[in-house]
Amino acid sequence: MIQFILVLFIVILETVILVININDVKVSSFYEFLHNPNKLGIYLGYILSVILLPFVSVASLNVIKSIRDIYRSLAVKSLRFNSIEVAIKYMNILITMLPLALLLMVTGIIFRLYIFTLFSLVPLIFLGYIIVKPFADVYEHSKNIENELKWFLILMIVTESVRANIGFLIDKLKRTPILSAITKELIVVNRDYLLYLPSYIDSFIHRARHTPNSRLSSIFTGYASRLRSGGDIVSWLRSKLGEELTISEFSAKLYSERISNIFGQIMLALYALLPLVAISTYALNITAVILLNTVATPLLVFIMYTIRPKSLDVFPMKHLFITLTVMVLSSLLLYAFIGSTSLAIGWVLALILSHKYRSILKEISILEKDCIEIMKLMVELRRNGYDVAKAIEYIISTNTINETTKRKLRLALTMLHQGVSLTETSMKIPTHSFLFKFTLFTLGLVHECGGGDPEVFQVVYEYMNRISTLQNTIKKISTLFDIFALVNTVLIVWIWKTLMPLHASLSYMGIGSVFGVDINMLYLLIYSSLLGYTMVSSTLRIGLPITEFRSIAFLAIGTLLPLLL
Repeated sequence: MIQFILVLFIVILETVILVININDVKVSSFYEFLHNPNKLGIYLGYILSVILLPFVSVASLNVIKSIRDIYRSLAVKSLRFNSIEVAIKYMNILITMLPLALLLMVTGIIFRLYIFTLFSLVPLIFLGYIIVKPFADVYEHSKNIENELKWFLILMIVTESVRANIGFLIDKLKRTPILSAITKELIVVNRDYLLYLPSYIDSFIHRARHTPNSRLSSIFTGYASRLRSGGDIVSWLRSKLGEELTISEFSAKLYSERISNIFGQIMLALYALLPLVAISTYALNITAVILLNTVATPLLVFIMYTIRPKSLDVFPMKHLFITLTVMVLSSLLLYAFIGSTSLAIGWVLALILSHKYRSILKEISILEKDCIEIMKLMVELRRNGYDVAKAIEYIISTNTINETTKRKLRLALTMLHQGVSLTETSMKIPTHSFLFKFTLFTLGLVHECGGGDPEVFQVVYEYMNRISTLQNTIKKISTLFDIFALVNTVLIVWIWKTLMPLHASLSYMGIGSVFGVDINMLYLLIYSSLLGYTMVSSTLRIGLPITEFRSIAFLAIGTLLPLLL
């Protein structure tokens, strides 16, 4: 594998040397080769090296076997067992791509289309993707496990509290995988128990050696030892859940500090200070500031999305991509005709298309609030002798929860009366809220095990409330920055209005003025700053660059202020 990468590097180095010295070896036509055999030799030697070296090295160094071995060794950790066939398919594409890409590159050099020389990087980039992919799969699986771990521990506490065994929970999660990453791990544990190992204890210990997440490995090992020794499993699980929540709280605090100290200052500089400096002095060019905001916003959104604690709620990413594409394309296409107004039109179109997302966010917010209330009521209703089904019927009849939640609970009860378990209804009822699915699944576990002790619901309620508070804290971080963004818009317009008389007097005297910012550029600066800020702020709050309904206020203020002040 290293030899193959070295061969590709040599080929790229040859290309760079040839491009640097292109004036000495360039040809105007193929007929020139007949009169200059030296150039013919240089190009023939280069063509042979760029085509034959990578191709022969793939065959002789057995690169496909090396790639396959990497994928096989890491598939045990990522649990993506179809990735080996994918790797072989990618390698076959790479072999086919090499001659084509390199021939296009050589043709570009001969005809002085130097952009074609970039094709030499395509095979190397493709190979890099093939090599990195299994490692990325392992990392992604580990991060998904971390996001699901606290919810898995709650389910284990419920399972042990109602005297059910781990096999019961594994069976339910196999049928209803609300925790997809951990369900994959448990399926492997169950498979090893059924086929290879004598007990779940040995199966958990064996899987603990291979799982990519150290915290899950610790839980598997500790759980197996408690099963073997016969200790108090529930108390141990509650202590582990407490540790996980402490880690989550620390991560949220660290995230908040990063946002406040680092990204808050970056956002303040990009969307507030730089526009102010550009509008009030000649130290910065306004066009450069607008371009900087345009380039920096997607990068900031990506970084925010990467470091933000992930939610398990489900969002249709395809619709988000369409919304952002429409906003960008409409702004670019209309700019030549209507100037800065095109950005406002693109913003409005994005707001219209984002209606679906705003409905999803509203539903998630309602369901999260009501799920905690449902668990709280379950504690009292179980103490009064209600079973889970009767308790749900009673909750529906009260006015303590939203009508949206009532409709979904009625559907769950209908399915339950038709013979579908509550655990399975959690995936059959259409909703984007993970917490609602989790609540139904938990109620189903307790219901199928005889109703459970009221203290089980008390424990679940306490932990759900704690996790919800933690997530809401993250969403409130951007409030201070919202105020900064609006105040900054007022300052930009006020400074522009103040400098307009100065610009007029200088223009009257025939002196060029750097303060001559027309209304079109002012609006473009305001819109680009506010829109960039709202995209980053939405990613900070909810994890995705959605044009929220509150951005209407930003758009309206940015549009009306230059007219009113």
